[in-house]
Amino acid sequence: MGQLQKNSRNRRSVMRINTIAEVHQSKTAAPLGTVCLLYSHPLVLEDYQKLLSASGFRIEARQLDTSLAFDPEKLDLPVVQVFIVDTLALPEAIQLLVAEIRAGFPKSRQIVVGAKLSAESAFPLFRIGVTGLLTHDQARRYISRAVSRVAEGGCWAPRNLLASYLDAIANKQLVRTVADLTHRERTVLELLKLNRSNREIAYDLNISESTAKFYVSQLLAKFKVQSRTDLIMLFSNLP
Repeated sequence: MGQLQKNSRNRRSVMRINTIAEVHQSKTAAPLGTVCLLYSHPLVLEDYQKLLSASGFRIEARQLDTSLAFDPEKLDLPVVQVFIVDTLALPEAIQLLVAEIRAGFPKSRQIVVGAKLSAESAFPLFRIGVTGLLTHDQARRYISRAVSRVAEGGCWAPRNLLASYLDAIANKQLVRTVADLTHRERTVLELLKLNRSNREIAYDLNISESTAKFYVSQLLAKFKVQSRTDLIMLFSNLP
């Protein structure tokens, strides 16, 4: 009888320890997310299911029409945080599909996986709000990490493409700012790019040195830089 009571107490202790451990785990474990995968080939679904389920994600899969006639209503898309678009479709078709997804699910984020990535295919996707870009080879290694990063509000894309895109945006802004300059400001800018001093600018334009200084200050403010050296460097980085 004494042994039975002892065993009973031991079992209750083990159950209590297990219960405490489960409660602690439920409080500390990150919630599992659901990802919607839009795919065109059945083997892709199998690969992603293995990779993402191992990281705690659940997949809602929708197979895309191989005719490339994407119809979001027929796909019956779920409400999820991240959509993965893996397709061999033409870039224009992918852009149209992603735009439809963003219109229907404005709080969602999108990852596009393709055979290869280039500035020509990536830049339009960046412009419409895609924050994840991978090739098929990269997806086999990094898809779980990419989904986590994008779901948290980050970006997952090849550094060279992202850097080129940001440079292109900066260059466009630079061109627009130049276009808004007055004739006199453009003249001063050209002399600044030649590393002329305020005194030299004043002499070349037959204006006072204080007026030359004023125009230089105006240019620094318009291009949002701190010094004339920064301004010169800004234009030296143009392609």
